[in-house]
Amino acid sequence: MKRERNRKERKARWIRAKNLMREYPDCAYNGDFYCDHLYDPAYPWVWVDFRFFHTKKKRYYAVAMRTLELEAYDDVEQAVLDEMSMEEIRSHPNVRALIEARLAPVTLRPKIELKDYGPVAVGMFATVNTPSIDENTIRQFIAFFRSQGEPVSAGWTWSGDEVQVDPRRFIQAP
Repeated sequence: MKRERNRKERKARWIRAKNLMREYPDCAYNGDFYCDHLYDPAYPWVWVDFRFFHTKKKRYYAVAMRTLELEAYDDVEQAVLDEMSMEEIRSHPNVRALIEARLAPVTLRPKIELKDYGPVAVGMFATVNTPSIDENTIRQFIAFFRSQGEPVSAGWTWSGDEVQVDPRRFIQAP
C-alpha cells in the first residue's frame, strides 16, 4: 500500500477518489458511496467493496463488506485449507466437498473494524446480518456508522448482538 509522503500527494489521492464519482456516475449511487460493482438483482451481493466519504474530514472509508453467512462459509473454508498441505489440496479430487461436509449453523456477531490505510483512506472490514447486500443495505450501514461518530482511528471496533446463521445455503445443487 502506497503511503502519501506530503500534503500534495494526500490531496491528489482525495481528488482521484472524488473524481471517480463524477467520471463513473453509474458507480456513484447518487453520490452516497462509490462502488465498482454494478448491482444486478438476479445475482445479489454477499460481499462488496465500496467507499464513502467522511462528512467533515477530507478522508474516505474503503470498505470490504460481507454477510455473516459468507463469513461463516469463509471460516470453514479457511479451516479446511489450513489443515491440508498444498500437495493435498492439489491432489484432492474435490476440496469443496470437504468444506461443504463441515458447514453447519453457527453463532456470529456483525462487526466493524477499522484499519490504517494512510492519512487519506480509512480501511474498514464489516460484516452485516442480512442475506444479501444491496444499495439500501449499504446506505443503512453508512447511516449507522455515522451515528457512531465516524471514527477514523485504526483499531476501532464495533460488534453487534450474536445471531445464528447457516452458511449451507451456499451449497450448490449438482
